[in-house]
Amino acid sequence: MTNPAPLAPHLLDQQAIFHRKVLWWVLALICTIAGTVTPFMLRDNIGTAIWAFAIFGCGALLGLLDSKRPWIFPLLLAASYAIAGSIVGGIEQIYDVILRLQLGLTLAIPAAIGAYAGAFLRKLARGRFKLHGAETPSVVRTAALLIGAISAASVSILSQPTGSMLAVVLLFAAAAVLGYHYSDRLWRWVLYLGYGIPFAVLVRLAFELRNNPESHGLFPIEISLAIAIAILPALSGAMLGRLFHQARHPHNA
Repeated sequence: MTNPAPLAPHLLDQQAIFHRKVLWWVLALICTIAGTVTPFMLRDNIGTAIWAFAIFGCGALLGLLDSKRPWIFPLLLAASYAIAGSIVGGIEQIYDVILRLQLGLTLAIPAAIGAYAGAFLRKLARGRFKLHGAETPSVVRTAALLIGAISAASVSILSQPTGSMLAVVLLFAAAAVLGYHYSDRLWRWVLYLGYGIPFAVLVRLAFELRNNPESHGLFPIEISLAIAIAILPALSGAMLGRLFHQARHPHNA
């Protein structure tokens, strides 16, 4: 009795990729269903926090499994929230669908942050992000940290949405300049510039929740929104700056 011929290495790799994709979709669907049903049963801030951290953890796990499309899980959650809300509350006009889709996108922010964090860690572990490179002057790093603090102050002190808009414009412009002049390791500018707004929101929530534990029933979503407000303009600005750098200096890209 002859033994079956072993599979070629490339066939084994294809099987492993297929099995990982199947696992990814099974986990994504389970997390989507659980994450959609749970908010309808929440009764206190502790439950809300546990749900938000669980959604973040699911996103991070899925991002670690597959870093190519981290946006799929957040979109699945947002669509599932919108569908579930429409089934429970009914649809009287098209505005109801738009409103629930907006709410779904907001509730899916922890999943997006977790998924992109997991994807970043996976790419970092596989050497697709550079940890080391040409060192930037300390005055530039200090200026970036100061701009991050100014953006936090604008969100905390100025009225909304004026403060948020000013912070977004400031972060985008600063990141574009830094991304142009220092175009390697763009993620560091996201950290240097984007730390301020989430930190300011965390401090404010800590004081307000201490005085009134029942306030801010969706405080994990507030934190997630603060992270999104900080990360999106910083990252998009830095990427735009690097594109301009590559266009003007194609041999150095």
